[in-house]
Amino acid sequence: GLKISGSDSLAPPLYYTYGAPCQMGIIALPRGEPTSALFDLFHVDYDSLLQGLWPSRLLHTSINFASNNDTGLCIINSEVVLRDTLVPGFIVSTRQGNGRDFWLVVQKFESNKYFIILNSIEGITIREQVIGSPKLSYLEAGAAAFSPDGTVYARFDHWNGLELLEFDRCSGSFMSVISLPTSLFADTNQFWYNQNHNDPTGLVFSPNSRYLYIFRTNQLYQL
Repeated sequence: GLKISGSDSLAPPLYYTYGAPCQMGIIALPRGEPTSALFDLFHVDYDSLLQGLWPSRLLHTSINFASNNDTGLCIINSEVVLRDTLVPGFIVSTRQGNGRDFWLVVQKFESNKYFIILNSIEGITIREQVIGSPKLSYLEAGAAAFSPDGTVYARFDHWNGLELLEFDRCSGSFMSVISLPTSLFADTNQFWYNQNHNDPTGLVFSPNSRYLYIFRTNQLYQL
């Protein structure tokens, strides 16, 4: 396919030729109404090979797919929204209470600090919230998800277990926390010869937000 005009050098990969070594490291959101041709991309970036295995920046790219004879035009290319040591990936979003704008959540590495970002037609605003337990580092990425109704944020990885946080879509604030240990979600495929390594995991809510499914390599759990 054709490269969108203005998208050259969009978050160039430094570790591998196929991109950054993380799951859920980019998300695309329509700005304004759902039928809008203007989309915002938020993506983590590894800007130094010496910094370790965590991203150090959250970038923002804006693309208008109706411009340039409907071939697309990159209006903003990789502007820096946030600088910090970030969890590899885990970018998730939910609609703001007004039904138009979006909240994004990104977590600080080895911490219990969350960056809660509002992306609206007026611009981008960032707030921070410390809640839950500080997280341990790990070699394999876990996963995060919002329930479809936007009221629950869930994150899971092998070392830190499952954490469920109640979310207020109007204020963009986390409230109560429920934590469940990894021992409740055993993985029979864990690499027994390397206790620091475990296969990636996945999370997904049912469409009615009633059930949460946790995926391990050989297991599927329903809550």
